[in-house]
Amino acid sequence: MSVVKAEYDFEAQPNSGEMSIASGELLTVIRSNIEGGWLEGRNSRGSVGLFPETYVVPYTPQLAQPVPPPPPPFHAATTSSTSSFSNARNLDDWGTTFGSNTTPPSTLPQIPSAQNSAADDFDDEWTDDDEEQAVSYLRIHALF
Repeated sequence: MSVVKAEYDFEAQPNSGEMSIASGELLTVIRSNIEGGWLEGRNSRGSVGLFPETYVVPYTPQLAQPVPPPPPPFHAATTSSTSSFSNARNLDDWGTTFGSNTTPPSTLPQIPSAQNSAADDFDDEWTDDDEEQAVSYLRIHALF
């Protein structure tokens, strides 16, 4: 059995075995290839009858398109004559309040241990030679 959709209205003749159909109505085809271009089908109300094959088109249900998620809430920036830093409570770009009433996170980032710095090849010490090189560099570039 296939499903068809009525493209046009059809008014059945009384006592003819025909069934009236309305444009947009979905019908289940019970029998096809009836002489004269007719189909026999059932409508959503359970009525059965004949209707013209040329008044309907094959129907394939459309899968519902996924609904995109709503956009994040928009927090309009307020303008005032005072600095935004003077405000005790502010909103960041994600709508989170911060200021005097917020609490810091319970965990803090870990600082690398001294064991890792021993394997570091980088010279972290600032020596007198480094100072002299920096001063020379500044003097040379100050001339240009």
